[in-house]
Amino acid sequence: MSMNEENELLERIGHHYLKRRLFMEDYSARKLEHYGKFSLRCNRSISLDRLVDGVLKGIGLYALGKKEASRFECIMNSVSIGKLPSEFEGFRILQLSDLHLGPETDLMDCLLKHIASLEYDLCVITGDFNYKGGQPTQSALGHLEMLRSVLKGTIFATLGNHDESSLIASIEHLDIKLLLNECFVIHEGKSSLALYGVDDPHYFATDNWEKLRPLTKAHVHVLLSHSSELYREAERSGIDVLLAGHSHGGQLCLPGGFPMMNNAKAPRQLIAGAWRYGLLQGYTSKGSSVNSGDVRFLCRPEIVIHELQGAKE
Repeated sequence: MSMNEENELLERIGHHYLKRRLFMEDYSARKLEHYGKFSLRCNRSISLDRLVDGVLKGIGLYALGKKEASRFECIMNSVSIGKLPSEFEGFRILQLSDLHLGPETDLMDCLLKHIASLEYDLCVITGDFNYKGGQPTQSALGHLEMLRSVLKGTIFATLGNHDESSLIASIEHLDIKLLLNECFVIHEGKSSLALYGVDDPHYFATDNWEKLRPLTKAHVHVLLSHSSELYREAERSGIDVLLAGHSHGGQLCLPGGFPMMNNAKAPRQLIAGAWRYGLLQGYTSKGSSVNSGDVRFLCRPEIVIHELQGAKE
């Protein structure tokens, strides 16, 4: 990272948070290097991805799980806001999350086909552009450029726990505005919607919430966060809607959609789909790709459109 880039990030993220992010990125790289040496010495990989795939292949379910991972569903989520101005009635927000862009091309082809015909007013991406943290990013950026070509209008996004700061300039070069503990206000006539975005609260823990307080004067407040772990702070601060991802909905679920894994520091009911906490409405996307194995079970990947509606009397 150049000195100019670091100074710009310093202003956007905050000194303490940038220092922590750079330390954690270095720690992540050193950890991967250590595991790589260990793997070579033992002539085996200690990867959870390969372990999951290996077990499923052993019991004959891998092909079924692989097929499930490409069966996208488009979710329409109605968000009722009592104070919603008429200018934002029916306003549609397309949410993509956990793209984990990498060498896999089949999922990208499916995703592009689904997105091309959708109608929306705003697109947001809630983190995890890169397939794996600490890995080369050329493939991920190439796929992101393909995705950007079918997305309409301005795109806002946040970084996830797999996204290092070296990606920022390249992502924004594709006309994708990253919100790094920042706010952008969207105006429709005399009304406004404030869109907030925080840096990853899960692994890097660099969500500088204090930088966003007090909330700007707007009619609607929407927060983008890679993880739903900020639900308490968001509700206390007056956020209307929190859009998150990270959990993949568990990715491997039991009948009834019960997730076998919860990798977020949040109640289980907050790791997939629509939820409420006090006055806060939230949605946690199951994501569009996979991680910790190339398969899904009873947890299809999704594309979500949130439609804002005024409260019915």
